Amino acid sequence: DPAVAMFALILVVPLALWAGFVFSKLWFWFIVPLGVQPIGAWTGAGLYLMGSYLCSSQRPVDGEDDWYQRVFGYPIVLPALALGLGALYNVFQR
Repeated sequence: DPAVAMFALILVVPLALWAGFVFSKLWFWFIVPLGVQPIGAWTGAGLYLMGSYLCSSQRPVDGEDDWYQRVFGYPIVLPALALGLGALYNVFQR
């Protein structure tokens, strides 16, 4: 569907920045204390994209293409879940 493709294309940059923000926050909490320099949201977005590309295993079940899950589930919910769990772990780590 062209409308869905256009909608997904419009969301690419904001979703990449969201994932980059989450990645940079997790980096700051868990990697910077080891003596590594902090990173920004754009670098985080690039690292997240690279990791997603290398570790991607999102495949439709039985030929079913769930566009809603691909557009909203993976790029919004998974980074939010990682951010929440990382924040919780960071609180108890101290």
